[in-house]
Amino acid sequence: EFNVEKIVAGDLLREEKAKGTKLGTEIARIMDKGELIPHKIICDLIKNKIKNKENYILDGFPRNLEQASLAKDIQIEKVIYIKIPDEIVLDRLNGRLTCKNCGGVFHLKYNKPKINGKCDNCGGELYIRADETKDAILQRIKIYKEQTMSLISYYKKMGILFEINGDRTIEVIYKDIRKLFK
Repeated sequence: EFNVEKIVAGDLLREEKAKGTKLGTEIARIMDKGELIPHKIICDLIKNKIKNKENYILDGFPRNLEQASLAKDIQIEKVIYIKIPDEIVLDRLNGRLTCKNCGGVFHLKYNKPKINGKCDNCGGELYIRADETKDAILQRIKIYKEQTMSLISYYKKMGILFEINGDRTIEVIYKDIRKLFK
């Protein structure tokens, strides 16, 4: 709709992981435990991806003040903070299914596939990612509170933080976010 590329930090990490390189193997080990990737690695992946791009949306980056500091040369115009209670985060992530073939996303409760275990888009096998098990999600929430929450005040002071209530339907949340880009 807005003719911008969405760059998802987690997708970049999963792509590197899938390559099976030394870096990808290290990323896999860290991700599967629900821990954060070292700041320099993710910053380098992001910078390489946005090189020579004018319009993009970053998703999942930066995650903490150190990454924000390492990314000072990246132009960030708006930061969207989707505020949501922990129990809702756990409910929405726990039960998420991803297609091994096309990356389509489904949910055991909210977006069930038509055929159990099969992707509606391509028929590929659905699985639960190692970083989306209950224990990994709880670890990610803990790390988020310890490391990421400080970014809220950092970007608020810069005047570029926009808070969105995430405890509503996707359609309502999208309408709020959409207004920020008009």
